[in-house]
Amino acid sequence: MKKILFFLTFAVFTLKIYSQNITLDEVISLRNKDVTDVEEYLTNKSWTLLNAKEGYGTTMASIGFAYNKSSYDDRAESFIKYYYSEETETKRISWQINRKDKYSILLGQLKSKGVTLLNTKVKDGSIIKYYQGKTLTFVVSIDTDTDYIEKTEGWIKEEKR
Repeated sequence: MKKILFFLTFAVFTLKIYSQNITLDEVISLRNKDVTDVEEYLTNKSWTLLNAKEGYGTTMASIGFAYNKSSYDDRAESFIKYYYSEETETKRISWQINRKDKYSILLGQLKSKGVTLLNTKVKDGSIIKYYQGKTLTFVVSIDTDTDYIEKTEGWIKEEKR
């Protein structure tokens, strides 16, 4: 199974996306929510809070969630991590999708927004595709690394541009 990451970049906000019972439009709307609203929204959609970390210096604070997490091991269908900085009002969301059928649905949702493919590159075993919409830039990373797929640890992969 491949790890799929979606990244959204905004002028004031940055969302980094890697899910399931939530649509692309719903994830995009999270950029307008604060920590409390994100936690309540995802909890109401059956996501489980995994962790919460304070920010310090240039490190952003974060809260992590899993969807359909197994009670027997460290696996889940999807993960979301919401990063935020109250000082700079920057927000990022990592959204990891571990099922090909869900990735196909999400890619269809993305393309229905009329995005244009800007660039594709191969980096560190991943195919990274950059799409541009009217106001958003989306970065889709398809990862072949299966070491951490569906696990609650090690599921964040930072994209440096």
